[in-house]
Amino acid sequence: MERTSTKAAGMVRDVFAIRPLETRAEAEACAEMMAGTEPWITLRRDHEACLRVVLDEPRERYVAYDGGRIAGLLILNLRGAF
Repeated sequence: MERTSTKAAGMVRDVFAIRPLETRAEAEACAEMMAGTEPWITLRRDHEACLRVVLDEPRERYVAYDGGRIAGLLILNLRGAF
């Protein structure tokens, strides 16, 4: 989960590590991040509602790391809306 930099066309670009969600602690941190940002605030999704989504195993769940800290998450719902 090391952060690396690459140079392309004279620019420095940081590279994040993205990997599948593995632990309950990661799920809790991701749910906290979700509950504190839009659109989840406007939709009134609290920590528990966000945690249910993050822990929903049929979804593909990934965590983005910037060095040793969680920088974001990605949840793919492959089941569709219906």
